[in-house]
Amino acid sequence: MYRLILEDDSSDVFIEGQLADTLLGQGFGEPAGASRIRVNSFEGVYLVFRDRFAVKDKKAVINALSQGRKDFWTVYHVYSDLLDQGKKITFDERTGCIMQKEGEKRGYIPLSSDDPLTPTGIHDKAKALEELGWAPVLAIVDEHGTPAYYSADTKKPSVEGFGSD
Repeated sequence: MYRLILEDDSSDVFIEGQLADTLLGQGFGEPAGASRIRVNSFEGVYLVFRDRFAVKDKKAVINALSQGRKDFWTVYHVYSDLLDQGKKITFDERTGCIMQKEGEKRGYIPLSSDDPLTPTGIHDKAKALEELGWAPVLAIVDEHGTPAYYSADTKKPSVEGFGSD
C-alpha cells in the first residue's frame, strides 16, 4: 500500500509507503522521511506515464504536475529520454538544467523551437554550468519531442593559422 500526495503550493509529489522505498532504491526522488520520498514534477509525470503507480485520473495528475512551467514539456522530453537511457539525473531549478548525478558531470540545457533562447542566453547558461564544474550539453527537442544532444564549448575560437599571407 502507498499514498501519492500532490501539494497545492508545490510542483513536488510525495510518495509514502513501500513504493517510496522501492523507487528511492531505483534512483527516483529524494528522501523526505521514513518510507517517504519527494519526486519533482518531471519524475512524477514520468512515473505516471510508465504506470509505476496507479492513479484514478492520469490526465488530471499529469495536468496538475505540468501546468507550473512554461517549458515543462521541453524539459520533460529530455528528462524522460535521459532516464530511458539509464542515466541518474535531477532537475536543478537554479540553473534550469538537468544534471547528471553519476558518471561524467554533464548539465543538459533543454531547448526547443517553441521556446528558444538567444545565443547569448545559451552561452550564459553553458558558461554558468562550466563555472560549477559541469560539462554543458545542449538538448534540442524537435517538434516530435525527440531530443538531440550537442556538447557546448564556451571558449573563444582560436584564430591561429588564419593570418593573412
